[in-house]
Amino acid sequence: MSKDPAFLFYTSDFLTGTMFMTNEQVGIYVRLLCAQHQHGGRIDAVAFNVVVGDNLIIRKKFDKDKNGFFNRRLNDESEKRNAFCESRRVNRMSNIRQTSVERMEDENEDENKERGVVRGEFEMIWSKYPNKAGKKAACRHFKATVKTEKDFKSCQDALEKYLKHLAVNTWKKPQNGSTWFNSWSDWVNWFEPEVAVQTNKTDTVFKEPKGASVPSYEQTRNLLDGMTV
Repeated sequence: MSKDPAFLFYTSDFLTGTMFMTNEQVGIYVRLLCAQHQHGGRIDAVAFNVVVGDNLIIRKKFDKDKNGFFNRRLNDESEKRNAFCESRRVNRMSNIRQTSVERMEDENEDENKERGVVRGEFEMIWSKYPNKAGKKAACRHFKATVKTEKDFKSCQDALEKYLKHLAVNTWKKPQNGSTWFNSWSDWVNWFEPEVAVQTNKTDTVFKEPKGASVPSYEQTRNLLDGMTV
């Protein structure tokens, strides 16, 4: 972790603690605090003695160990600030990871739901298709071409037309499932052509009964005269 560029400065405590210092002493004190903060929490003993000299009121603000002089309050506050910053960083990273995981889970869940819906729609249409060969490839073609509810409805309509076509043309065999689902859209606008039914008309021929003869003119005339009232 990079060095913290700042430390907390409690103005009320500072004023109380420097109440009986001269302005020069306050200036030296502030510069020593800054030096401690910038040099890892310790001030080199030689440098400290050169700056402070025999100024006891400033010396009382610092403790000494084998590494040099230090202001205990400044070290405590720096450690608290570092711990707080680190905890915020860890929480932030945790939240980022958690958000990322949740987003991935949501995306996977949505994808799984979508796959389930598409699979269910395919099974619905596949159950009506007469040739069950090539199901795996048929499903793949279905997923690649059926993207919307409108596409699904069009596919259903296409299958209905194809089934009617097979019913009319009984000599045809259903295509392999893979083949039909690869080109199902060709049947969306399909119209079954009308087949003209040809009927053979025969003229009615009236034949004379055997043994019958056509009456002569005279016979017909006499027959009509006999019918006159």
